[in-house]
Amino acid sequence: MKDFLAILCALCACHCQHAPAKQSLTEVVGLPQSVIQDTVICPGEMREMQAKSIPANLFAPRNRRLTCGDYGWYMPDDTVTPKGNFVKYLISNDTCCREYLYLNWGNAKFHRTENLGELRQFHPKTNPRYTGETDQYLFLEGAANGGFPITGWLLWAFPLASKEEDYQLYSTLDQDAYDLKSMTLLREVEKNTTDNLVIEAYNMRTKRIKPIHLPKQIRKNASSDWSIDSISVTPRTIFLQLGGYDKQGKEVKETLLLPNDIK
Repeated sequence: MKDFLAILCALCACHCQHAPAKQSLTEVVGLPQSVIQDTVICPGEMREMQAKSIPANLFAPRNRRLTCGDYGWYMPDDTVTPKGNFVKYLISNDTCCREYLYLNWGNAKFHRTENLGELRQFHPKTNPRYTGETDQYLFLEGAANGGFPITGWLLWAFPLASKEEDYQLYSTLDQDAYDLKSMTLLREVEKNTTDNLVIEAYNMRTKRIKPIHLPKQIRKNASSDWSIDSISVTPRTIFLQLGGYDKQGKEVKETLLLPNDIK
């Protein structure tokens, strides 16, 4: 029995010596290494710094559920996409940059870091989160305003091949108001707004615009605080369900189903 136990112990020791070390997610997908810190200094008085400058001491906090700001600001989790691209969030404790959120994105062949602005001062929903990708861009979405209620959304497009091309910000009507396959989104009209023209479709690839006129029933009967009850964009169609109340308080609803012909 003693001989058996001795052999068993020897086998266990041999296995422990030769067992491969467990790899981190960063090592598996080949992401750039980030410094991790436990101490996070909340935003305060800032000193001047060039907007395009990236501080050298960026880091990823170990605890992302921070308590900075009026809203209990926290950082989103890092993401590795189905195509092998990555999204990493970084901050700085430097007095120049405590209000800023930085994004490091790319893949095994390409990566960039950019300052996304003073997002640490606003509600966490303004932090852009991964929503999709193409061969050319990573797409993230976040709230357009820093308080409640949230009155708009932003779609962020980060290039995957160029270190010169700026990332783009697009306003959208809602979280579901775009289709990445056709690169079409719905937004408020930016120019020549009228009483019955407040929504338009916009294609991020072709730059074409499709005006969407309000239905006659909504335009004539509903009060000014009409709303979008449902929205959907596909490569073939644009769907909107609008609702409101007339002067007598009666509910008014109208549905629009239009071709997506600006691809």
